[in-house]
Amino acid sequence: MEQVAGLNVRGERSGLLSVVVPAYNEEKSLALFHERLRDVVDKIPMETEIIYVNDGSTDNTLTVMQRLRNGDQRVGIVSLSRNFGKEIASTAGLDHTEGDAVILMDADLQHPPKMIPVFLEHWRAGHDVVYARRESRDGESKFKKTLVRATFALEGITSFTVAPLKIATYVGLIAAIGAFIHAAIIVYRTLAYGDPVAGFPSLIVVISFLYYRRLRSFLQKQISPPGSNFHCIWLTSPLSQHD
Repeated sequence: MEQVAGLNVRGERSGLLSVVVPAYNEEKSLALFHERLRDVVDKIPMETEIIYVNDGSTDNTLTVMQRLRNGDQRVGIVSLSRNFGKEIASTAGLDHTEGDAVILMDADLQHPPKMIPVFLEHWRAGHDVVYARRESRDGESKFKKTLVRATFALEGITSFTVAPLKIATYVGLIAAIGAFIHAAIIVYRTLAYGDPVAGFPSLIVVISFLYYRRLRSFLQKQISPPGSNFHCIWLTSPLSQHD
């Protein structure tokens, strides 16, 4: 049987596994995380690279990463110049991956490495995206639990449908048409009756006209699937970096 990139001779998904771990001020937990991650990936029949992203940490997180790299050649480091936040750090890590499958994980052990084989099992079954959700959130306030549920609901809507983008398109188009009509009325009143062009209505026209393009552009960025150029296994997380 002919072997294809990312597949073994039996046609099963294989190849290189990339683990991306963004971290911000995680010097105390990083070594323990890496120990548990190493125990898991050592047993996986795939080559592995581990990319830690230092998201502008102010403690010794980068020093710990360098120490881990010295002891494990699978480790790569990406160090950002300042704290850009989880999403940018994750993207920086993804930009430096070479794997056939990519796993995003938190460095604080909220995402247990022992779940990686489960994700790979689903990936090998043909799923391009595998996403994890906690079964329970003991010890967290009701407000935080409600906020998390709302976030998951929003992600569920925007990740698998373009309906919000269509709605935004129609709403923005109506706003733009309204701006044109409003502008026409102002021009007519000025030419027919000599009314001065009021500053505030003119400003509202401009804002309404620009609203359509700005809203549509924003939602396109939110709805476009992250990592669309990768076969991704998604464990939502802070990640770490590559040299």
